[in-house]
Amino acid sequence: MTFKLGTMGTTIVLITLTVTSACNKEKPDAVKITTADAKIDPAAAPNQGIIIRNEGDAAIEPLPGDDVTMERLAMQVKQERFIIAKPGETVRLFSDWSGIPVEELKLINDDKLPTFGNKYILSLTAAEFSDFERKRQEYWGERKKALYDQFDIKPEEYSVKKNDTLDGISRKFDVPLWFLVMHNEALDPYRLSPGTRLIVPRTSKKAEVAEEGEDAQITDEDFKEVYPVIVKKGETVGAYAKWGQISVDDIKRANRHIKTIDRIRVGDTINLPLTAKQFRRLQELRKANGN
Repeated sequence: MTFKLGTMGTTIVLITLTVTSACNKEKPDAVKITTADAKIDPAAAPNQGIIIRNEGDAAIEPLPGDDVTMERLAMQVKQERFIIAKPGETVRLFSDWSGIPVEELKLINDDKLPTFGNKYILSLTAAEFSDFERKRQEYWGERKKALYDQFDIKPEEYSVKKNDTLDGISRKFDVPLWFLVMHNEALDPYRLSPGTRLIVPRTSKKAEVAEEGEDAQITDEDFKEVYPVIVKKGETVGAYAKWGQISVDDIKRANRHIKTIDRIRVGDTINLPLTAKQFRRLQELRKANGN
């Protein structure tokens, strides 16, 4: 028998039940439960959804002590769920939140790194995905709270100009890109039309902090992001540390998944923990060095 299940949001899973009657009536029927031809409409939500690409049948065991229901069985299926990457999110963060090893995440995503505004795939059960989103929200909630603890926030409306980008607007107003995006989550960063209205959270040091002699305006020096860089000929970890004005140990900590960080090769991708200003300086020095 084939049951069509449609109770998990937009997820549709076809589950085949094969019942083999035993000759001995005293023994219960054996039930084999497998998934088959699973499909999904990926347009479930603006920033997340599910893409299932099952290869062969994946056996599912019923939960002990519970009735065998299609809903409970479907909750145990690992599905390739996509999310939309936010500014500053990295493979390492996704690995920490999901429990999926970095190398496995790279394999699932064809060796691509998370890119702001683009899809990234995670293979998780419904429960695991819920836990992932909880940890993700906690992380960004803590960063938001830290900002509100240090600065007074005054939202201002801004009209997008021709050739504007969210990254450019964040630099123009000295607002971290992730914080700007947090106030404009409905915007597509690749489809900013002139005249579009967005909210710019203008920031200034709180009075009690400013009185201590600190700068009255936030700058991108206050926040570090992890920037992936593809190694070019002649470049070394030492050179990146010098150009980015950070230590080699900082780079090693951001690349714990690379065991041979001291022997990087052309074409390797490494993460550099830099502020936006440091990253721009590094790019300029790379270019001056012929890269």
